[in-house]
This record gives sequence, structure tokens and C-alpha cells, in this order.
Amino acid sequence: MYSPFPWCENSWNELIAAIKKNRFPHALLFYGNNGLGKTEFSLQLARYLLCSDPYKNNRACEACKDCILFSAKTHGDFYTIAPEGDSKSIGVDQIRALKIAAHQKPQRNHIKVFFMPQADKMTVAASNALLKILEEPPGDSIFILTSESKYLLSSTILSRCQHYGFSPSSSEETEEWLLSNTENKFSREAIKEALSWSLGAPLLARQCLQENRLLDYQALVTPLLQFFSGKESLFFLSKAWQGKALADILYVSQVACYDLLKGKWGESFNRAFVYQWLEKIYKIKKLLSSHIALNETLMLDFLFSQ
Repeated sequence: MYSPFPWCENSWNELIAAIKKNRFPHALLFYGNNGLGKTEFSLQLARYLLCSDPYKNNRACEACKDCILFSAKTHGDFYTIAPEGDSKSIGVDQIRALKIAAHQKPQRNHIKVFFMPQADKMTVAASNALLKILEEPPGDSIFILTSESKYLLSSTILSRCQHYGFSPSSSEETEEWLLSNTENKFSREAIKEALSWSLGAPLLARQCLQENRLLDYQALVTPLLQFFSGKESLFFLSKAWQGKALADILYVSQVACYDLLKGKWGESFNRAFVYQWLEKIYKIKKLLSSHIALNETLMLDFLFSQ
């Protein structure tokens, strides 16, 4: 049975079966941490839905006119609604345009597919506008939403969608997938380390390996561990991290804190202090996920404040 990734095979087979039985939901939400393939899964599903001859191997044929148009990103019945502008949000005008398109006839076949990655980036007005569409959806329109967490969306939007959670599969299966999908260029030890840093997310782990990020992560975590152990000061840490990207600092800090609390580097750390550091990270990430343009320097100042 085909599925984009082994850890989401059950979800894929369930959805394909629903298509064949004409019981496919009008709105779907795929949620889970980054690096688990929600976007690729959504695109493969959309391709399957629009394919002219999809049933042979439970996958799109990739040879028909619809598949060719989809690959060229010119299929007239596939729409992507993504964050835009300085605020990096999905605005109400985008949903109004979606509504107009949803009530038009398909250009080629019998359905239209609307894909909204990062659906949690909708403004309140946009979310309310989408809800009105989902309450009375056009019969020929399918909506696919993704989010890191379903709890970042309103309960009313959730009530109109069928949910599928994405999570890593067994470590052994994930390691084998990474070995084969990196052309066996990396040792199993490196793959395990990459999976550790990616919190088990295979696509993030592959990116980490291909971009040689393990050394970058180590350069960030070493001064952090020295700080947490009391060997170095907060000033030392801020200087060691000077010029580093905020996203990398937050990511490495969060994973390192998780590992510390699990005892990966022993017990010579103040757990209460680690929890305080994590709380700051969560607050900064919550602010960054809002629809407000923020100064990254101020975010770092807050992280390094005592």
C-alpha cells in the first residue's frame, strides 16, 4: 500500500478508502510537530484527489494531464492559502477570495481542493469567515488544513474538520527510512543524533544531516550546558550566542532542556532553573506565533534577562 511516509500509512489508507466509498470529508485537519510530513502528505492527497486515473496503486498516476498540471503548479482546481505580508498571517481578504473560488465550478474535473498550511496563522476575522464557508461548504470543494497543534485553532473550526494527528513511528522504522532516504551517506550513530535533535521528526532529521547542522547545534548547546551547570555566566552565554539566529537558539534551547530533564547529561543541573528557561522559550514562541511583527533583539533580551 502506498503512502508518502511509513509513519502515516494508516491515515493514508483510511483516506483513500473513504474516497473510493464516496465518504470523503469536506474538511480535513492534519496536525503535529514540524518535520513529520504534513505538507507533503497534504500535497500527495490533493494530487490523488485531482488525478484522472488514481486507483491502480492507491496513488496518483503522475502521468495524466491533471498530474502534469499539478506538478507544474498550474492546476486550475488547486488553491493554496498561506500566510503573507509582514505580519505573516492569513487575512480575511484571503478567505473572501477563497469563498469566491469555492463557489465557482471546477475548471477541469468534479472537485476543487483548497490547501491551507499553517491554518493556525489565520486572524480572528479570517477564522470566522472560514467557519461560515465550512458550515455550508460547496459540494465540489475540499479543504485541507495543517497546524502544529489542533488547539491553535478555534473549537468551531475543529468541529467542522476531520482530524488526523501526525507523530513519529518507532525509532527503528524511522532510522531505516532515514538511512534509505539519505542514500546511506550517514552512520546510524549520526542518524540517531539527528533524530534526537529533531525530537523524532524524520524530515527535520534529514535536513539536519544534509545541511550538516549537528555541528551547529553542538556549538549552541555547549555554552548552554556550561551555563546551566554553573560553570559560566549568563553574560558568557549571550556572548557565545552573539549573531546566532533566534530560531536556532530557541530550537536548540528547547531540545536541550528536554534532554536535561530526561537526564541525558547527568543530574548536575538545577531542574527548577531549566523549567524557568523553558517557560521563557514558550512565551517567546507564543509571541512569535501571534500576528504581530516583533523585534527579535527584544526577544533575546527577554531570554537573557534574570
